[in-house]
Amino acid sequence: MQQGKYNFINEVHLAGDIIKVGQQASSQRGRRYLFFTLSVPRRGRGSRLRRDSISCVVWEEKIDSFADKIKQDARVEIKGNINTYSRQTPEGEYTSAYSISVRELKEVPQVKEDKEKLAEGAEKSTSWEKGKKKEEDFWDKFSSEE
Repeated sequence: MQQGKYNFINEVHLAGDIIKVGQQASSQRGRRYLFFTLSVPRRGRGSRLRRDSISCVVWEEKIDSFADKIKQDARVEIKGNINTYSRQTPEGEYTSAYSISVRELKEVPQVKEDKEKLAEGAEKSTSWEKGKKKEEDFWDKFSSEE
């Protein structure tokens, strides 16, 4: 790659948990779309518990191919690009908004707390702690100390 030249100027790669899934709808031009909200951990020192909610949109045929993956509490990785648009508020004012237009989406295995195993005692609790560490390692891939 030559200095000053980029292959992708508007390329986004995020990993997070889907916290809200909207209803499928159609644009004024008749294109189908589906919005969902992705909760993404922030980077940097002391920010492990802070998250950003990112609006994402899937268009047309991608809705059908991603349908089984776009569900509440699913952990996913997405690739796409940022789109900005204007919309009119109920008060008649125009405001700008953004969303990530998703081109690729894949599910990421999620380590979940198993309450029954925790109740069985320390041996089961230890295996849960190992699982918790794996989940922390997953998020560490996407964050670094600043």
